[in-house]
Amino acid sequence: MGAAKKFTVYLVLFVVLMIKMNSAGLSQKAPLRPAARAHPAKVPPSGNASTTTTTTTTTTNEQTQRATRSSNAENIDMTRTAYLLTVNLTSPRTIRSTAILKGVGFTVHHAMAPFLGTERIDKTNSNKLAQMEVYRIIAAGTQPWGYVFEDDIALCRSKEEPEESQFSVQRNLICHKNNQDTCMESKHALGMFLGVCGSKEHVGKEHPGTKPGTPLYCGRCVHSYGVSREGASKAIEYVEKCDADQSFCGIANRQYMDVLIERFCGYYGGFPVSDMECAGKKFKKHKGSFIQDREAFQTILGSPGS
Repeated sequence: MGAAKKFTVYLVLFVVLMIKMNSAGLSQKAPLRPAARAHPAKVPPSGNASTTTTTTTTTTNEQTQRATRSSNAENIDMTRTAYLLTVNLTSPRTIRSTAILKGVGFTVHHAMAPFLGTERIDKTNSNKLAQMEVYRIIAAGTQPWGYVFEDDIALCRSKEEPEESQFSVQRNLICHKNNQDTCMESKHALGMFLGVCGSKEHVGKEHPGTKPGTPLYCGRCVHSYGVSREGASKAIEYVEKCDADQSFCGIANRQYMDVLIERFCGYYGGFPVSDMECAGKKFKKHKGSFIQDREAFQTILGSPGS
């Protein structure tokens, strides 16, 4: 066979071989993979996708509520309102009394006594109406106790600390974890005197809401005292009964609130007095954390307790 023919034969065989090899290679290639599908989001067992968030929020709320309850158990409302009776917001006695009350921790509300006239009976009736309105505010309010002051008060200074009053609303009145045995608001369910005049120890039947072992007194002067919400309601009821029936409380001049409160005090077994050992320098019968400052201001009512 000639060289040309051999070359042609070899070329044909080579082409045939390459075709076969290419065919075999294509058949062995891995098939194309289908496009990856997106995996569906995992759904909680309830089928509600917001369950996890809701559960977390609920848990957080429960923790907050527990913390709030725990905080409230230790840190109760530490604010108390002093209702300052006055006829003139800009008078020196009102300005000074307001500063005194704010200085010991009270929030001050000025209770304006209505003008009824210039006679003594007009002034005492005005004072009575203002105090009765304060009772209604306290009874309908949210604070457990409210405090009533006239605008001629001064802090009583003890002999040991003549330049500084030891009285504090948060320390002496409101009960919390550090003063459960000494706080005034725990000693009686209805009322207390922060200052009293001509007092005498009450020896009658105690009110069931009295803390055992608490010395109880009744006296005149309504320049500084406190009533609970229940006490305010009972004071309104008592005074209204006195107004309707003189024999109920046994007094003729029922416009004098200091006399009415003295009788109200005795009716409910006497009230505790804040710092009964502290007495006024000039008026020794004025005792308590707050006294009437008769050296600076004269009475404008002329009531029996003045």
